[in-house]
Amino acid sequence: MRLSIYLFIITLNALALDQSDIDLIDQFDIVPSKVRMQDGEWGINEKSFDTDDSIYSSTQFKDLNDWQNIDAKEWFDLDNWIKNRELKDQMPDWRVHLRNKLASELMGRVVKCLGSCAYYHKLKPVKAEGQTILREGDEFVTKENSYAWIMLVDGTLIRVSPKTSLSFTEINISDQDIFSLIRLNHGHLNMLARRKGEYQAVNKADTDLAFYPLRLKKANREYYAMQEYRKFSEAQRLIYEIVEHPGYVAQTNALNQMINQQHEKTFTKTSSLYVYTPNFTVKLRGLNLSMFYALNGQGHVKVSDTVENFKETDSREKSARLMLRGYSSFKELTPQRNQWYEIDSKGREAILNPSLEQVYGSSEGMIKRLITLSFAREILIEKHSVDLLREISAEKLTKEFGYRRWTQEEQIKRRKFLDEYIRRTETTNLLAIAKVFREFKIESFDKSYYAYAMKKYYQALRNMHTESKKAVSEMNDNEYYLWILKNG
Repeated sequence: MRLSIYLFIITLNALALDQSDIDLIDQFDIVPSKVRMQDGEWGINEKSFDTDDSIYSSTQFKDLNDWQNIDAKEWFDLDNWIKNRELKDQMPDWRVHLRNKLASELMGRVVKCLGSCAYYHKLKPVKAEGQTILREGDEFVTKENSYAWIMLVDGTLIRVSPKTSLSFTEINISDQDIFSLIRLNHGHLNMLARRKGEYQAVNKADTDLAFYPLRLKKANREYYAMQEYRKFSEAQRLIYEIVEHPGYVAQTNALNQMINQQHEKTFTKTSSLYVYTPNFTVKLRGLNLSMFYALNGQGHVKVSDTVENFKETDSREKSARLMLRGYSSFKELTPQRNQWYEIDSKGREAILNPSLEQVYGSSEGMIKRLITLSFAREILIEKHSVDLLREISAEKLTKEFGYRRWTQEEQIKRRKFLDEYIRRTETTNLLAIAKVFREFKIESFDKSYYAYAMKKYYQALRNMHTESKKAVSEMNDNEYYLWILKNG
């Protein structure tokens, strides 16, 4: 009886045996075979097993089971468990591969949304606003009369127009570059690359005033007008009240200083982008992009390399390629810069169309001068991305920031695969789109994509010299902060 009880206790506590327990078992021959501890007697080469300690920052837990979405019937299916167990036994480091696959890496942040914006994460719509995080697999959507500015982790700014849908597909970081893959499902966007250089101080208002002020106090021009005002005498303050755009010189100088300070830290890696629609792909490095796609319709694209009043000193590569659709026969070309291209609905032909410059002129005017948004970009990079844009160990990149570090060879192979995969799958998608949406009206780019922003711009211009706006310069820090919260 005592032996039975002892064996029962051993069974319940097998994982808690120590050496004294083993000596006792051996002395009285309680069990017929020798008790094996984790002393190498099993003949297992522990080095062949990954210890699975590379948990992706705060985005993952040690447990890889998605308990909220587990199917109970499938979970308790013994045959299914045996099948999965056999597959896992063939790959000892299966946990590492699964963890890499399940990692949802951060691709960017919403700087600000004007109107109604949402993002879909695992099929659940969530309201998007300033500082909203966008990860791999998320879809970002703007409604009618709604706009947004988004910053990718590499510093690329994206202006999203109304009635637009973007899918943030993947991001891969290596020591040499940061690669981002984005799909424009439909609608219109502008992309502005982050380059090293210097802005010239211009006594003019920014062109996308509808978004101002931002809830980043040191980015706004009013902050610098307030700092200047405090230094003046009473007589100087009276003169300052008639200045057309107070604070523009100090703001521009502060921005240039911040760019120069971050040069060595954050201008070492190249930014590579694949932006694609069903009927074309743009492969981009260091250039600006404007593009439009209408579901079951044409696509329009322009690649540019200049920013007004910005003297560039960046030596990193600039390049662009335009890839069309087709299974075995397809076209790929180098687009001329600052020229609009029109791509047919089947994605087989791309032609220069200078008349599109007039069509998109009003929308392009919204991104002409963006000192405040450029300042916001540098502030957010310093806060969130500075370590990602310089050399960093693979362990730190994973455990602190939640990214897997790619080798450059892996990056090259991945892009080669994406070239083929995107072209083939989107060629098939075009056939399905043409069939499913054949009775839908094809969208065209019109004033609905920019009219509301232009209206808000002119309203902001009219209000720029009102008494209430001039009073911002006279505020103290607390009053200024409350003003941002109220109006930002």
